[in-house]
Amino acid sequence: MAKPTKQEITFPEWKPLRATLNKIYSSDRKQSYKALANSSRNFVKRDDVRTAVMKKSDGKCVRCGSTKDLHVDHIISIYKASVNHDLIKNLNTYGNLQMLCSFCNASKNP
Repeated sequence: MAKPTKQEITFPEWKPLRATLNKIYSSDRKQSYKALANSSRNFVKRDDVRTAVMKKSDGKCVRCGSTKDLHVDHIISIYKASVNHDLIKNLNTYGNLQMLCSFCNASKNP
């Protein structure tokens, strides 16, 4: 039996409350975006989420390699997911989150 070569990463699942989901999928675009943004931002602030994304990037900005002022960033943005509801299910997944320094995050093309 071969030894596993890569350590499994445990990544939490984003589970918004039903009331939040109702707002996210509402026809009111402003309410939908606000609910999605608030829920998503609260999720990525969690220590377990930040730690997993930090490990994925080896504690560095994925663009420039800086180790200062790092932020969890959505590759597919919250705004794009609020406009295209098909993207919401992947918004807060391990594969859609990355670490960026404040400079790279601010200079990222939308």
